[in-house]
Amino acid sequence: MNAPMQGVLQAVPSAPIIPAIFLKALSRVSGRYYGMIGCTNYISSGVMVADKIYAMPFYVGVNESFDRIGVSVNTGSGNAHLGLYDDNGSGLPNSLLFDTGEISVSTGGLKESIISQALTPGLYWLAGLFSGTPSVFRPWNIIDLIGLGSISVFNGGSACFYLTSQAYGSLPNPHPAPSLASSSDLQPGICLRRV
Repeated sequence: MNAPMQGVLQAVPSAPIIPAIFLKALSRVSGRYYGMIGCTNYISSGVMVADKIYAMPFYVGVNESFDRIGVSVNTGSGNAHLGLYDDNGSGLPNSLLFDTGEISVSTGGLKESIISQALTPGLYWLAGLFSGTPSVFRPWNIIDLIGLGSISVFNGGSACFYLTSQAYGSLPNPHPAPSLASSSDLQPGICLRRV
């Protein structure tokens, strides 16, 4: 496995991919960043599409609080809004919980905003909307994890997130009717930092 890169968000696999018996033992660690369900290290990058809302699943198993939201930019372009939606109970992004406001992603490096967000157990949706086409670090997805055995990974979109047309600006509330991403779409590695 590649060594973690300096200045790049490193995500730890989240609780839903681990059997429930291990949930307490593998709870999130204070000061670390966590991303979409089933992601491992952010070790590749991809170009984002402007005027599309990226919405990636984020599961919370216990009451938790987060103090940062961020994304690691490889090659900069434009601005972005990052945020979080709750779930409508049917696996779709619903009401906007917060929007960072406009942040610059015009240069490389870690781009993050200070937040104060307490979450109760449930499914949420990390979101990003870009004005340009930055290249950002993104996760490799875990497709299969049976118990604590072997994993199968692949590099690419998996139709496991939503990519919905939306003119650049503040994240809309509620989320518009989402469109499932295709297998060729690339998701950004948006992460929250655990308090």
